[in-house]
Amino acid sequence: MSAVPPPQPAGPTPLPPVAPVVDEDLQLARDELIIRMNSVIGTLSGRDDVLLDIVWGRGTKAPPAWFDPRRAEITINADVALPEGTHPDEVDPTTFPGRLAHPVLVGLGCHEAGHARAHGWNTLQMAERGRAVAPRVSQAATWLEELWIEAGQLRHHPGHQRWLRAAARQLITPPPLPDDASDQQQRAAAGFCALLALGRVDAGVLEPGDVTAMETQVRAVLGDQTLAELTSLWQAAIQLPEGDIDALFDLAHQVVAALGLDDDETLPDEVMRAGTGCALGHGTGAESGEDGADPSASPSSPHPLSAAAADLATAVAEASIAQAADDLADHQATAAPNPHILAQRTAETEARAAAARAAQIAFGAGGGNRSSGPVTGQRPATAAERAAAKALAAELRRARHRGRASSVTPSALPPGRLNGRDAMLATAQHALGLPITAQPFRQLRRRPTPQPPLQVGIAVDVSGSMHATAAAMASLTWVMAQAVRQIHGRSATLAWGEQLTPVTRPGQVPDLVPQLTTDEGTEVLHEAIAALDGTLELATGTGARLLVIASDGQLHGQQQIRLAGERIDRLVRAGCGVLWLCLERRATVLPGAISVAAHDPASAVHAIGQAAITALRHSGA
Repeated sequence: MSAVPPPQPAGPTPLPPVAPVVDEDLQLARDELIIRMNSVIGTLSGRDDVLLDIVWGRGTKAPPAWFDPRRAEITINADVALPEGTHPDEVDPTTFPGRLAHPVLVGLGCHEAGHARAHGWNTLQMAERGRAVAPRVSQAATWLEELWIEAGQLRHHPGHQRWLRAAARQLITPPPLPDDASDQQQRAAAGFCALLALGRVDAGVLEPGDVTAMETQVRAVLGDQTLAELTSLWQAAIQLPEGDIDALFDLAHQVVAALGLDDDETLPDEVMRAGTGCALGHGTGAESGEDGADPSASPSSPHPLSAAAADLATAVAEASIAQAADDLADHQATAAPNPHILAQRTAETEARAAAARAAQIAFGAGGGNRSSGPVTGQRPATAAERAAAKALAAELRRARHRGRASSVTPSALPPGRLNGRDAMLATAQHALGLPITAQPFRQLRRRPTPQPPLQVGIAVDVSGSMHATAAAMASLTWVMAQAVRQIHGRSATLAWGEQLTPVTRPGQVPDLVPQLTTDEGTEVLHEAIAALDGTLELATGTGARLLVIASDGQLHGQQQIRLAGERIDRLVRAGCGVLWLCLERRATVLPGAISVAAHDPASAVHAIGQAAITALRHSGA
């Protein structure tokens, strides 16, 4: 707690410090890194409603990461998670080599994802329960929950041990004990070390050899009997069924009793709150930007227990980070000469070149200038088509991102709406001389989320077999292009039959509905896919990407089917969703595409929107 500043002479109120100005390119790179992290956090947490944010400029003394259950949001402090000077473009957690290059970032994400996964622990109820007991009991419950969530995370993802170990220096913060610490302080710190260091062996994060020196120091402070009692308690906590709050707090009471902590003894917050985040809602300054405990800061003469904890965390983290660096080097060395990988890279290079050529032919200068083609005219859109475009825009907006609703955050200080129950609790805590943990004010917060740009390529079949559906296909083409424009995305439409004809060029806004004829012969679907890929970067972009194919699937020749299938498979593997609009009930859909029943244009809009949501969620956009 900072001291009260001395009175200042009268004069103008000084302005608050100005945040560092970030240039537009760097801000864009940061936003794209956040998007990449959000593409994997759902898999890590087992939830599709969790968002992840990364903040810069908080400093290394601020908490490394925290999870806010009220907003279902994980926040990671980039100043701690990434080496100094790291540019966001260098970080890619979506690939295994990328994770090896930045294991601390991934480890913090895994840990906080464990908190998010454990939603059966009703966090708000735990916070309420924590305010009703002694602070040290509440903190002991937090320690036990840390073990439970990491053990649970490893049950779902055993391979995440390496990432959690890499973040050990951030997750096991040694308590700052002076050499002349009181017996109560030493026992509290030893309890912390026992649960969060020795307990992590049973949780599966640490190995027995990691904690040999630490166990010696803990045993010297607590004795064999107390350590044995604590061991049985944390082992019981790890095995608790999810959400058994009563049992968790009962074990926390037993932990405090085993340590013999005197409720009347004043213990520094640094001892009781070392090494934990915000999962139970304890104030850590994470939201306000206040500095937390600095792992590197230590008394001039640290207690052997603190030194052992610091040495343990440092040794485990450095060994894991070094192992990740070695594995990355091995991976790169092994990958380079691998003929299969080289062949894949060559094929990808050729596919990109083919896409660029096809885009130039279809959309470049002189491209698509056919003396005759399937676009025979244009007509004004009907009111029903405009309404359908508006409805589809709303569906695509949902598919592109998970909107964030307004969130209510508790606060100890105004502004905000006063909660009478918590206000009475704060008054009672003050009267009893207890630490005031109640937060009686409710603040409404709205925060924008970086939204990925949406790119949609539309390929319409104008071969003779599509004659009966030409009008419906033209209408749906216009509706989709208009819907993408309304959410500030980019689209392009190609008609494909004997050759390619642009219906709408990239970024073009179609005011009128095209009128199509369907009297062409041999289909060139694979060329249409390549051209749309090349002009919209469907395979190489980083935002939300969709390819929409309107066809009955009656392709001529096995080579046409094979080439089109290969290009669809490539787009799907690259994270681009592929929809196949079936305007006839007996349409044939190539593997990899999501079939959408569109034979009834009136109901097709909702089906297209739902399929887009499925495609983009599965593609990780």
